[in-house]
Amino acid sequence: DRAAGDMAALPARHAAALHGHAILAGYGRVGKMIRPALDRRGFRYVVISDDRREIDALRGRGVPAMYGDAASRELLEAAGISDARVVIVAVADMHASRLIAERAQQANPRVALVVRTHSDAHASGVVGLGAGAGGADGALRPPPIRRQHRRG
Repeated sequence: DRAAGDMAALPARHAAALHGHAILAGYGRVGKMIRPALDRRGFRYVVISDDRREIDALRGRGVPAMYGDAASRELLEAAGISDARVVIVAVADMHASRLIAERAQQANPRVALVVRTHSDAHASGVVGLGAGAGGADGALRPPPIRRQHRRG
């Protein structure tokens, strides 16, 4: 049995490839639906989950995966938050999802956030962070597109 510290670190071959990638925080029912969609689109990603068995199974299939709390600043850094394109928060717990979104935004203010939500109040709280939100049906909606107009 590997130590939890080993499972919280990303293997070097995966860490070197992380740039413009997605961080998938949570690998329950919703996360398991999102990962194949990322694969189909050829999107690089890393999964963070607090389920050791899932991380072990993902790693066994060659998927970049890390064990631990996705709200951990250290774990987000190890997952390449500074170079990430999007953080997809697919955890069921409302408070944890908001904390993950807040810490991801603090670590990389340019990162897009897509957050699973369970109520209108929860959705408006994370949309205030610049996130797209998903409803109780588990459907995730992308963040609003901000258009920049140039003069001249």
